[in-house]
Amino acid sequence: MKLLRLHLDGFGTFHRGLEVKFAKDKLNLIMGRNEAGKSTLLSGLVGVLFGFRDLNLVRKFESWDEHDAYCGEVELESDDGRHLRFARDFAIGRATITEIAPAGDRVIFQGSADPRGAGVDDRQYFEELGKVLGFEDEATFRGTVFVGQQSLETSISDQVRRLISGPGASDYKGALHELHRRYAELTQENPWKPKAQGPKRALEDAKSRLTERETRLREGRKALAKSADLEAEIRDLQARLSEDRAEQAALEQELAHQNQRLELLGKEPEVERRYQDALARRDQSQRLLDKAQDLERRLNQDYARFAKAPDDFADLLRIRSGAAADRIREAEALESANEELNQLRPIPNHKLGAIAGLAAAAAGAGVGFALGLNPTASLILALVSGVLGWAIGRLCATGYKQTRASLMQRMAALESAIAGHERREQEATQKAGPALAGKSTEQAQTEWKEFSALREERKRLLTAVKATGDRASLAAEFDAAARERSRLHEAIAALELDAPHLAKITDRAALQKSIRQTEAKTAELQERAQAASESEGVKRLELASLSGRMDFDVAELSESVREESERLSRLEIERRALRESIDTLDACLRDFQETDALRLSTEVSGLFGKITGDKYSRVSFSGSMEPVVSRGDSLPIAPQDLSQGARDQLYFAMRVGMARYLSRHARLPLFLDDPFVNFDAERLAATQEVLGKLDGHQVILVTCNRDYSGWSEAKIDLDASAARHTD
Repeated sequence: MKLLRLHLDGFGTFHRGLEVKFAKDKLNLIMGRNEAGKSTLLSGLVGVLFGFRDLNLVRKFESWDEHDAYCGEVELESDDGRHLRFARDFAIGRATITEIAPAGDRVIFQGSADPRGAGVDDRQYFEELGKVLGFEDEATFRGTVFVGQQSLETSISDQVRRLISGPGASDYKGALHELHRRYAELTQENPWKPKAQGPKRALEDAKSRLTERETRLREGRKALAKSADLEAEIRDLQARLSEDRAEQAALEQELAHQNQRLELLGKEPEVERRYQDALARRDQSQRLLDKAQDLERRLNQDYARFAKAPDDFADLLRIRSGAAADRIREAEALESANEELNQLRPIPNHKLGAIAGLAAAAAGAGVGFALGLNPTASLILALVSGVLGWAIGRLCATGYKQTRASLMQRMAALESAIAGHERREQEATQKAGPALAGKSTEQAQTEWKEFSALREERKRLLTAVKATGDRASLAAEFDAAARERSRLHEAIAALELDAPHLAKITDRAALQKSIRQTEAKTAELQERAQAASESEGVKRLELASLSGRMDFDVAELSESVREESERLSRLEIERRALRESIDTLDACLRDFQETDALRLSTEVSGLFGKITGDKYSRVSFSGSMEPVVSRGDSLPIAPQDLSQGARDQLYFAMRVGMARYLSRHARLPLFLDDPFVNFDAERLAATQEVLGKLDGHQVILVTCNRDYSGWSEAKIDLDASAARHTD
């Protein structure tokens, strides 16, 4: 696996972001003074991949300065050639794994990636991470590929030692001892020492107990077989007794039903009569009341205007009717006089007209003669004067004025009479009130007669309702009769449901005969059940006597045999498993000593030899992975007997060798955090050469010492990056 790129936002000192690209095939140098962010960079890389189990670290690494986001990305190339990008948002604890390909990016995972979580997303993320790194645990990852400052020895954790060698020597011996101890507790058999037979153990004790209990179980079953016939007889007696009792119960039930039917037949006619009488009285009262209420409704709806009519309303109607008749008669006389007046004309007085005409003509002729008019003019003047005198004479003394005055006087008298009749009519109407509003006198008289008749009918009906009885009493009487009838019908219905055959029986004599027959059958069954019960008691005493001689519980003993058999089976399985485990542990230890430990020792020896200029020829390991150094034919040297520089170089070689061993399937990068403080120039040069020949491993060296700048062209200068950010 090779790191390609690291990007951080709002992480620690990188509040404005950090972008780092790594060389795949060269030593990568990350340089910077103290507090430049070297350790923060490595923590950010691990944080993106694994997250933080400690919430305090999540808060610790979030920048205190202004920042837009709190997240990071790591791009890497897996051993199978895939280009992957791991992205994590520290603020919300979500991560994304994306496969970057020319054909297009593919999201492999997206969701929660909390190292403290136990959700489906959390498990899936770390499974995907384990496929790429070989580890799902941050502590193992750090303990394997991180080499810290001046902590080479102590950084080889017990966890890494166990990953390389399995259990340490003390753990292995303890486990093997525990397995042998448990095996010895199970059985006296010792396959590793065939002649060593000890006292009985759990397995043999279980076999003995099982044999003993199986013997007791067989004896118990024989004893039970002797009582089987007796129990069968008791069951037969119980069955017959149960049948007899069931038949007796049925007969008793039938008898109860028959007696109930007989009682109901006696009650039914009287209950029905009381119900019908109460119903008839209630219905009659209700019908009368309904009619009265209907009349009341008609009076209120159709004749409401008569409700407040005065007591002398009928007299007022007669007065109004007479006044109206007189008014109409006088009005007709007035109309006749008016027509006579309209047709009145003066009669001409012809005699007086002739006399007046002749006199006027003579006077006109005399005037013409006196004036000296010619005869013609005098004649004309005489003629005009005669015509004028004739006309005036005809109009005089005709009698027209006297006749007209008489007619006018008569008409005035008629109008006065009509006004008097109208006043009488209005006074009667006002006294009658709203009852006459909009109604003629004849219509009002007709409706008043109808109203009076309806009112009298209502009074009659209400009187009849009172005579029938109090409504509350009638209702209570009917309700009581109805309840009694309902209870009777319910009892009949329930009886017919329980005993349908009794529903058609209406003859009391036949029913009484059937009751006597049922009572006789019931008595016979009681005697037979008593005899069966006494026989069952004798059998039970005999069975109790037999059971008293049995000092065991067969069911409990059978269960005990089953449990003991299962326990023996489990012990046998455990014995076989223990034997297999012991043999497997021995085989694994031999295989490790013969293969892995030898290969790891060879690789560490080569690395340590190159760093020290072949001063030390061999590094071997104990079962607990403690190193022992050899130099030629001299005695082995323990690490504490080496100088500080040689000891650091030894543990550095061990760390590199162990990391290569543990990551041989994933080829993880090696992170070196200034581990060469105690190395001299010669050993540093040798170490540089060793690092350059670690095939397949990307090496990332973090240091504040710029003397290492010549080791590689792939340099990441955090001081320069910080200066750019400051600018």
